[in-house]
Amino acid sequence: MTTWYIQHEGQAIGPVDAEGARKLYQAGGLGHGTLVCRVGGKAWTSASSDAELLVILRGRSVATPLIEKTLLVPPPPASTDWDVRKTATAHRAMLLLLLASLPLQIVFIMIAGGGRHSELAILIPGLACFALSVGMIMFACRALSAMRVDVGLIVVSSILLLAPCIGLITLLVISQVIQGKLRSVGLTCGLLGVPKDKLSAAGY
Repeated sequence: MTTWYIQHEGQAIGPVDAEGARKLYQAGGLGHGTLVCRVGGKAWTSASSDAELLVILRGRSVATPLIEKTLLVPPPPASTDWDVRKTATAHRAMLLLLLASLPLQIVFIMIAGGGRHSELAILIPGLACFALSVGMIMFACRALSAMRVDVGLIVVSSILLLAPCIGLITLLVISQVIQGKLRSVGLTCGLLGVPKDKLSAAGY
């Protein structure tokens, strides 16, 4: 029996058989221009270019074909004009550095506020915080670059990230933008972004 992956509301659903495709069509979730991919296929095509789905779209019954043994594999990733994997990995690295920097910043504030410590005791956590901040900026710029964001906007973002007061807010805004972009191709972002195994499972 032929089954398909069907793109619906920005996500690949399936595998869906002929009956499931008919129900999706009746609910308005499947049209002539909907992107579909047969299980085991390598590319997304419009539903109207698939002979069996075209019968469903024309409102006629579908003859049940001979049962085929098909290896269930993840659907191919939706075509994009930006590097999904590079964006996701840079975003995850940025979030991991942010998580690592938070306790260091607390330690730095406590030491600096104490007043009875040597300059070296203040300098070491300060340098560590600075190094992590530079790393976060680099990965943020890498993610934005992979998303094909305008160079001018990347430069402005980098400057804002260096600002002591609004750097964290800027970083969180950038993270939200990246997560929205990743969700648009069907990826689910957790607290620390998208793990590599989920990227691979999605075909990226």
